Amino acid sequence: MHSPLAWPGPQPTLARIRAYRSYLTILPRDDRSAVVHLLAGCHPYHIETGRHTVPYTVREVRLCRFCARDAVETELHVPPGCDGTAISEARDEYLVALEERQPRIYHVWVESEGDEAFLAAWLAADEVVPLLGMRVRWTFEQCAAIQPRRRVPDGN
Repeated sequence: MHSPLAWPGPQPTLARIRAYRSYLTILPRDDRSAVVHLLAGCHPYHIETGRHTVPYTVREVRLCRFCARDAVETELHVPPGCDGTAISEARDEYLVALEERQPRIYHVWVESEGDEAFLAAWLAADEVVPLLGMRVRWTFEQCAAIQPRRRVPDGN
């Protein structure tokens, strides 16, 4: 059994904990709040909201409300990787704006080792972090407008 203060993996240094986080300077406040909620795991994506349903919704049936794939709606799926029409069209516009601020960002996305790597790249590039805030806030607003969907269990 782990003690309550056990830290998995290497202990972070105080300097790393207190390091500058560019997303904390995002304006407007609603955009900054959206990024903070995304990083804290307190967001409207079905991966999170399904945890609080009665009866409990298992992870595998918390499907993305935006795309036709049977992808679980997670914080790593929706902003960078969802191929639903509204989400992907908005992402394409977003990527054009990103390219204007930081050339090659699209190639970072295409060449990245998955959506998690691309999300980390978004957060690491100070000049594109405000666009990330706008993008995340927009996806949160879309979540509020569309009901989540669930995979219907097989009748076995």
